[in-house]
Amino acid sequence: ELLTLTITSVIFTCLLMLIDTLVGMVFGNTPGKYLMRIQVTEADGAPLTASSRLKRNMGVAVLGMGLSIPLLGWLFMIAQYFIVRTGRKTTYDSFMGYSVSKTNRVDFGHGCIFALVLILAMTIQALSTKLANEVVNPHGWYIGLTAIREASRNNL
Repeated sequence: ELLTLTITSVIFTCLLMLIDTLVGMVFGNTPGKYLMRIQVTEADGAPLTASSRLKRNMGVAVLGMGLSIPLLGWLFMIAQYFIVRTGRKTTYDSFMGYSVSKTNRVDFGHGCIFALVLILAMTIQALSTKLANEVVNPHGWYIGLTAIREASRNNL
């Protein structure tokens, strides 16, 4: 099960990074950065290109999230937290030469669209988890329901 969880986590993380790249290209920013009122740019202040966004997102996936591999992912995120907490750039932004700055742009329309994108991402995660569970145990839901029914009969 751990192998299946790991593979699913890596696939989902890569898929999420692709979606994040597309959202950033379409709207100029991503939901998380929008909510935190930050903007990532090239070192010279120029907006990120599609390839730069994808490259940064893959850096985030590997150096910032440890590809969401169980335990490793948490360790990578905690390490990045302590780096940022001391006022330094994240490892992936320092390594790739990107700049992160505050922005005051707040737009209600973008906020609503970002919320929809977040719901879509959570739906994709739920479906990928369901798919992984079905691969590991295709009749797991049926076995679980049967066990609950039998337990309730025995307790009555």
